[in-house]
Order: sequence, then structure tokens, then C-alpha cells
Amino acid sequence: ELGVNVSSLLSKQAMKPPATDEHFARLSAQQARDLVQDLKQHVPYDGFALQLGARMKFGLVGHMILNSTTVHEAYESTIRYQRLILPAFRFGLLDSDEFRVVRIGTELNDPYFEQFVVEAAFALIVTAGRKMLNKPAPPSAISFRFPQPAYVSKYQSIFNCDLCFDQPHNEIHYDKRFWNYHFISPDEVLAKYTARICDCLLYTSPSPRDLSTS
Repeated sequence: ELGVNVSSLLSKQAMKPPATDEHFARLSAQQARDLVQDLKQHVPYDGFALQLGARMKFGLVGHMILNSTTVHEAYESTIRYQRLILPAFRFGLLDSDEFRVVRIGTELNDPYFEQFVVEAAFALIVTAGRKMLNKPAPPSAISFRFPQPAYVSKYQSIFNCDLCFDQPHNEIHYDKRFWNYHFISPDEVLAKYTARICDCLLYTSPSPRDLSTS
């Protein structure tokens, strides 16, 4: 749909396309970075990561988050299981007087990889939030560590909020009231079942580093 030949792309990493649809399949940090670098040669247009995030399918952790009861519960699950999403992914929550801040980064020193991950993750967070709440829920503001891209108009079409670039951190600022919003169709039984599986998988993954302490 987005003009990328998945089979050709994954063959360079010695992976078969079906592996990307398996709930237990996970990429290493190096595989993720290599895939993103290969995408630079295949992507048909700027802003691909934004579109990817807005249309992303959910794996095991995603299904558990989708079945959370509140926004707060969903983000707490994301922090706990972040290493199952992507090994190089770093995610944390911070509080200010008016806002709760979602901070995202990577542990790889690769600016292009970081921008790709942040664009996709922020687009996923905002679009999934709208769907799960069934109402507009724009952030108050979003800041990015990287310079403003030429395709900034695509940011506004997805985020619909104030945007700041060349900032110290990649962050989404939400009004604290947003944290108590309830999702429209939570499934407590499914959420608990997927959480048990994720807990088992954590034993084989490194412990996540909480961005709120760094």
C-alpha cells in the first residue's frame, strides 16, 4: 500500500515476511536499525515513518495496551513492556504542574534511526488514542530533538498541535485530565492473558531503563 516491497526488504536481514506477523517475533536493535537504513533506499516519499505509525498493526504488547481500561493503564503497560516492542526503544513518563509528558528516545547513536522511530511512535500514539477513545484527543504540544523537516505539513495533519524542533528531548505533552479517559471497548480478560505472556517474555529481555530518571 505504501509502495515498499516487504519481501525484498526483509531478505537483506535474512528474515521471511511471515515473521513480521508473528506475535512472538522480535527484531534485535541492530536488525531494526539496518531495516530503517534500507528503507531509505526504498521509501517512495518523505514522511513514510509518520504514515507507518498511523497505520501500524499491533503485536502482542499492542493488543494488551488496546484492551486497557484507561489511558493511564495503557501507558503504564507500555513502560513495563517497552523492551518487547523494540530493544533499542526507550520510553518514560514525567510530570509537570499542568501536563504529563511522554518522552521517547533510542539507545542507538543514529540520528536517522531515532527520527524514524520517534515519528512512527508518536504517530501511532496519537492516532491509536483517537481510535480507542472515539473522540479527538490532541496533545497540547510535541517537541522533537531533530531539526524541522521539509515535510512538516504532514506532522500537522496527524498531530494537530503545537510542534517544536531542535529541542533537548522527544516529548508529547498531554493535559493531566487526559490520563483518566476511558477506552471505548476494553477487554479485561484478554488484557490479563496477554500481560501474563508478556511477563514471561520479559525474563528473556534486558530490563528497561526508565527515561524519567535520566
